[in-house]
Amino acid sequence: MQQQLVTNPNPPQAPSFDGSSYSTVVASVKSLFNWAAQFAGYYNAYTTQSSQIINTATSGFGASLPSAVTIKITNALHHVTGSASISTIHVPPNFSGGPVWLVNNGSWMLITGGNIARAYTPSSEQCVCLVYAPVKKLFYPTV
Repeated sequence: MQQQLVTNPNPPQAPSFDGSSYSTVVASVKSLFNWAAQFAGYYNAYTTQSSQIINTATSGFGASLPSAVTIKITNALHHVTGSASISTIHVPPNFSGGPVWLVNNGSWMLITGGNIARAYTPSSEQCVCLVYAPVKKLFYPTV
């Protein structure tokens, strides 16, 4: 489910008080205060939404994963053991793209056929950075 971004309320027209009647000035000030209240609501919704996005993003080291045709990441960094070739990385919920790092603690390789864009064989203990492109739904090794 994709979140819908909150939108900023448009400010009222800048009032001109030259020769304006008292009621016109009062209406302009009320309009400005109404906009300020709407903007405060927007700002609150925006910061709440931003903190939810930030706090649900994958980050830090996850558990070590055994290599397999499909691996399921939960964090931005994982040690990967074993010798099976990896062709698919399961994309976790709320993952908007960006880098994922896999540390080779085995003899696995990345192969195409799933959502890996380019085959690559990392050396032992090498950290491989992959960047996920949500539009193409592919992970691209950066090496």
